[in-house]
Parts: sequence; structure tokens; C-alpha cells
Amino acid sequence: MISTQFANHRLVLDKRGVLFWPARKLMIVSDLHLGKGDSLNRYGNPIPALDARDTIERLAEAIDAHAPTHVVCLGDSFHDHASEARLPDDERALLVETISRVDCWTWIVGNHDPDLPQSLPGERVPSLTIGGVTLAHQPTSSDAEIIGHFHPKTSISVGGRKVRGRCFLQTDRTIVMPAFGSYTGGLAADDPALQAVVGPQPSRFLIYQDRVWPLRNSA
Repeated sequence: MISTQFANHRLVLDKRGVLFWPARKLMIVSDLHLGKGDSLNRYGNPIPALDARDTIERLAEAIDAHAPTHVVCLGDSFHDHASEARLPDDERALLVETISRVDCWTWIVGNHDPDLPQSLPGERVPSLTIGGVTLAHQPTSSDAEIIGHFHPKTSISVGGRKVRGRCFLQTDRTIVMPAFGSYTGGLAADDPALQAVVGPQPSRFLIYQDRVWPLRNSA
């Protein structure tokens, strides 16, 4: 795990792909995309629908590690409008049990889940501002924001070999979270869509081999 300063707050970037805010006992996670495997399977993609259980289990591990009192999911928690309804009973029960481990759970609306399921515990909001930092799915006009949506990935050459992985991106006003879901793809940090948000040289924090590696050179 690596500590970083953002908007006068100390935040912890976790190798699991979550962000922990110690002073607030707040854990932030983005883009779970629960049900993506099942959704793709229904459209003829021959992949096992095992991602939801794996994603929920890893989320529970992160909660156990940090013991937050508040968890915020930054949108696209579900891959489509029917993903929650299609979860097998045991996976849904595991999700509810995981939510019950914390005092407060906030679902932020994403573009994949504009109509978040009402049957699960937790508050549903378009965005949330805490300590002067806006938590949202997509970019805002806030002076300080933590967002998801883009699924950033990056790479670096080490000994002539290219190393790739999910990453956190940070500028003076924005942190872009990596996608947490097991079947989520990624957008390169130097993609124009991402550079329009974070510029050409954000600080990058690569998740690789069970560690977070700070990369300060250009993406």
C-alpha cells in the first residue's frame, strides 16, 4: 500500500484496487461490474459466469483488511439493469453479508447502473462530497474529485520486458480509480479520453505482483 496526499488529505492506495481514507475510516471502490460474465454469456460469449463471486469475495477481503465504517462504490457496480436480479441466491446472500460488515454503504450511480437495485441495503446517490472531495462515477466540475468509469491501465518497461496492469491515476484535482471487477477491461493511461481528464503526465500507481508501484514518468 502507498500513501498519497490529495486535497490536503492522506489517502492510502491499496494493492487490491481500493482507496482507503484513514481519517474518515472510508473505503472507496469503483466499477465492480457485478454480473458482467453472466451478461456476456447470454450474448453468446463462452466464458464462465464466475466473476461476481470472485469480485464480492475480494471486496470482503478488502473490508476485512481496512475495517472501514463507510464504503462508497463509485458507480457501475452492476453491469446492466438486471444484473442484481440474475445473481444466484448464494452470491446475492454473500453480497448482502459483505454490505452488513460496515455501518454505512453508499452506491453512486454509474452509466451501466443508472437504476440501482432498491432491494439491497445502502444509500443511492448521484455523487457525494466528503471533506471537500467529490466522489462520482464520471468527471465533475469539482476542484477535487475521485472518480471511476475509465478503468485505467498502464505499462512500464523493466529490463526490456513490458509490465502491464491496472493503475490509479492522480493529478492535483483528480484521482481516477482502477476498475475492481474481475472481468473488467482497461483503458490505457495515454488514451486521449483519459488524457482529456488527467492531462498527459498524471502520477501513475501501477498494481502489479501484489504491490502498488509509483510511476512518475510519462504514460
